[in-house]
Amino acid sequence: MKSNAKMLPLFLVGSPRSGTTLLSAILEVKFNLAVPMETHFVPYFSRLLWLWGDLSIRKNRERLLDDMFVFLDIWTARNNPARSIDNYWGVSLLSLMEQKEEIISAGETFGAMAKKMFDLFAQNRGCEHWADNSSFYDVEPLENWDYHFADIHVVHLIRDGRDATISWLKSWFAPTNFSDTTSRWVDHVKEKKSWGEKNPQRYLEIYYEDLIDDPHAIIAKIGSFIKATPNQDPIDLQKSPYGRVLGVGGTHDLLKGHIKSGNKGKWQKEMSVSQQQFFEYMAGSTLKQFSYPLHHGDCSMFLQWFFTLKRFFSWFKRLFVKNFYLRKAKSILPIIIFVARRLGIPAKRLIKWLR
Repeated sequence: MKSNAKMLPLFLVGSPRSGTTLLSAILEVKFNLAVPMETHFVPYFSRLLWLWGDLSIRKNRERLLDDMFVFLDIWTARNNPARSIDNYWGVSLLSLMEQKEEIISAGETFGAMAKKMFDLFAQNRGCEHWADNSSFYDVEPLENWDYHFADIHVVHLIRDGRDATISWLKSWFAPTNFSDTTSRWVDHVKEKKSWGEKNPQRYLEIYYEDLIDDPHAIIAKIGSFIKATPNQDPIDLQKSPYGRVLGVGGTHDLLKGHIKSGNKGKWQKEMSVSQQQFFEYMAGSTLKQFSYPLHHGDCSMFLQWFFTLKRFFSWFKRLFVKNFYLRKAKSILPIIIFVARRLGIPAKRLIKWLR
């Protein structure tokens, strides 16, 4: 990436299964840019910083950083049960564990430490820039990043919610039911769109369907946004360290080779008519907001009452599904780590227990 600009914080965001992992691999190939394994620690730690006390005190920063690495170790290991953590190490911020002194000395704030971690990751790769791709199960407001990083830039990748939903439901980290997945897609895209409307100069909206149809046009648009020139190399996803690691294990099989332009509109065959109607009932206005066509008219009064009841029971049911609590547990993982360390429980034992 040829640019005179300093490393600006670049975040690739979207609902789960919207293509942010594919986009990350493409950007690594086309720009001198490094993307670490999904990190997730920024919002979860940012709202609990009071636990570690005054960060102008070096000892508190040391404890915070140690706990951040424990979090990354646990989260990275759990990210996909089909893969070993050993395969992740080189594309994870865990690779910075021997550079703790540089991170602790970067500044007296959480944001300074976090940014230093991303900067070092890029420098160790010989890259001029970095991007963070973290697609969260629950919506995490972009203000959580904006508060700690100066001048963040956001690329929001949007995918037809119907395709994102059927893809998400096939994954090991799927929500509890169709209704839950649909409502989460709506929440994700609307929150990010809202932030973009407040920060238009730092927000770029692109579509998954455009990315796979004409990747070079989208690459050029992103290059203009981040003030960088893409190289002329072909888009071979296996040239991306990020793509090579994440392309195994079954979750991101599309990273194994080249971009597949036909990977869209699957919902028309894989969703039943009732599912299509239900999705449009719940998310029709959001689909129209992002220019996705609707294929069904307004529901009858009977169907509206039926879908309302279905939505309520789906929400109620998820409270009693184990997967729901596992997902919520990650958001309080910093507290668990903090308490365990203060009680003298070895971190490795904690990691083994959580796996």
